[in-house]
Amino acid sequence: MANTDSPRGFRPVDNQFGGEYTGRRIKVAFDAADATAAFNGSLVKYTGASLEDGKIPVVTLAAPSDVRIAGAIMDFEPERDGDWTTYYRKASTQKIAYIPADPKCLYQVQEDSDGGNIDVTTEIGNNVDFTAEVGDTVRGFSTMELASSTAANTAALPLRLHSVVEVEKNSGSSTDSNATWIVSINQVAELDTTGSN
Repeated sequence: MANTDSPRGFRPVDNQFGGEYTGRRIKVAFDAADATAAFNGSLVKYTGASLEDGKIPVVTLAAPSDVRIAGAIMDFEPERDGDWTTYYRKASTQKIAYIPADPKCLYQVQEDSDGGNIDVTTEIGNNVDFTAEVGDTVRGFSTMELASSTAANTAALPLRLHSVVEVEKNSGSSTDSNATWIVSINQVAELDTTGSN
C-alpha cells in the first residue's frame, strides 16, 4: 500500500543519544516586521535580535539550504487579542513560539518525492535539504518536507537522515513515495562554534 501524502513539517520525537525525550522547550519570538508566516513544524533560525532586553531570542523562518538551524516550532503562545482561532503565526505579527531545548533532537518528517524517492538501503547517514514553507493556514501545520532529490554525502546540507519511521504503511525505498523519516539538524545553531546566527 502507498505511503500517505500528509506533510506536517518537523515534529520532535526523540533524542539522538537514546535518553528519555522530555519535550523541554525554549521560548523564541517572531518580530512584527518579519513578513513571513510560520507554522507548527516550521524550521526556524536565529536573527541575532531579541525581545525584552535579551531574554527572548528572535527567530525567522528558515529557507532551504540555510545553515545554523535553531529548531522546529513545537507550538505558539495563544493570542491574547484578536483571532483566537489562528493556529499559526501570521506574517508581520509579533508572536511567541517554542522550539525544542535539545540541540540533538530527532524529528519526524515526510519526504516530497520530487525527482525520486529517498532509498533506505543507500541514503541512511547522508544529509538532505528541505522544501520551502507554504503552510496550512486552516490546521496551522507546516508543509515543509525533505527535498528527496537532494540526499547526498556532503556536509553542506542542513539535515541528517537517521532512519525511516517504523510504523505500518510507511516504506522508504526508491519505489515508495512520501515516506516519513527520522532526521536531525546537521548544522544546529546551538552547537556551531562560529556563532548561532
